[in-house]
Amino acid sequence: MITFPTISDRFHPGSIVTVKLIVDEAEKIMRAQSDTFAWFLRAKNLDGQTCLHEAVRHGHEDVVKYLVSKDADLGDVPLPLVQIVDNEGTSPLYLATTLRRDSIVKVLTEAAPSGMPRAASYSGPAGKTALHAAVLFSEGTNSVLCSLPSSARFIT
Repeated sequence: MITFPTISDRFHPGSIVTVKLIVDEAEKIMRAQSDTFAWFLRAKNLDGQTCLHEAVRHGHEDVVKYLVSKDADLGDVPLPLVQIVDNEGTSPLYLATTLRRDSIVKVLTEAAPSGMPRAASYSGPAGKTALHAAVLFSEGTNSVLCSLPSSARFIT
């Protein structure tokens, strides 16, 4: 059985160059087996967090944009990266909201290149949602989430 290190194992905060190098090389190797590359992008650490969770946590908007874009390039996958929650039920959108990363909230909720809204999970721990967090933590994020078009889709 071949094992691959997860992106979050090698993630160096702030290094879009490093992330691109790892992801692009993995994609070249795994593209013939698209489900393997999809798994690679969705690999979780022991806390159930993906590389997207880590990029959000460290405030690396460029890495978030890149990962969301790479995931969108895979087409119709069973569970997009923006929908994956960690072991406590925290989605990347909820995490971005609680950390007051308004620009990342916009990236996670903006329309994909196809024009379709991203179906981001807004789940948080203990039944909370990103909107709960926006109301509690951030006036700016509150306005971003409340101004989303009615066509925006969220998954809990």
